[in-house]
Amino acid sequence: MIELSMTSGSGNASTHYQQSAQVGYAGDSLNTAIYLQRSIETMQAQNTHSVSYITAVGLDSFSDQIMSLIANENIDTSLVQRSNDRTPGLYAINTDAAGERSFSYWRDQSAAKTLFSAETGPELNQLLDFDLIYYSAISLAILPDSIKQQWLDFLEKYRKQEGKQVAFDSNYRPRLWNSVAHAQEFTKAAFKHCDIALPSMDDEMALFGDANREAVIERLSTYGVNRGVLKCGALGPVDLADTSTQYQLEEAKLVVDSTAAGDSYNGAFLASLALNKPVAQCIADGHACAMKVIGFPGAIVERSLWG
Repeated sequence: MIELSMTSGSGNASTHYQQSAQVGYAGDSLNTAIYLQRSIETMQAQNTHSVSYITAVGLDSFSDQIMSLIANENIDTSLVQRSNDRTPGLYAINTDAAGERSFSYWRDQSAAKTLFSAETGPELNQLLDFDLIYYSAISLAILPDSIKQQWLDFLEKYRKQEGKQVAFDSNYRPRLWNSVAHAQEFTKAAFKHCDIALPSMDDEMALFGDANREAVIERLSTYGVNRGVLKCGALGPVDLADTSTQYQLEEAKLVVDSTAAGDSYNGAFLASLALNKPVAQCIADGHACAMKVIGFPGAIVERSLWG
């Protein structure tokens, strides 16, 4: 998506209040893909892993810049669909003094909503060669219900192959769903079709009405979720395979913009997992990546500042 990071302007009694915006490109699953690739590059001296990103964009100049961004992050774009009559979605971020963000979206004509439904796009079976598939509830929400079901049916087939894994983050955006019940139905199904769950406590409580993180963990266990991490903000992460272990992690000293905190956590966590690190190290690596990201504005930290 096209990302507008809003900056407050100043005015006086005779002028209108104004804001300026910095234009960037991001999106929850793209954010994760980028931080996954960067983390693998940082952690592995000889890079034997590769990351691909699958989406749909248009043929406009903004889409060209998105394609360049992904390619410049050393991520394969060979399965990206290009649409003749659609463009990327657009969203604007406003942040408060504490770095907490709010979003406004314009995505009705988003090309990504046609993924797997256009004749010229990638076919689901082309994903069978990948070892790990990551997606989010936002990825699922924007698709037509018929494609949602095809996607879940495909994952059932995919997971029957030896060594194949599915990771899922239940990012909940109410406006993308017809109703709460609609979101609950497909989110539950997605959890039941995943091997690595990466939900956030706030999203789970908002969607399912859980009273606390213990209630979230209990409900997830009824879906068969027993691997992954529940991200709980200041309370610290919970290893879903060992919920009794408490992790004491460094508190963020600087929060400029919390956009992509969870996405970047997912990327670094999955990178460490792919490199066969112990779960405790995967959790620490995810936390460290997220802390770094929230110290900068926008979802994607410029490579020149990444280090």
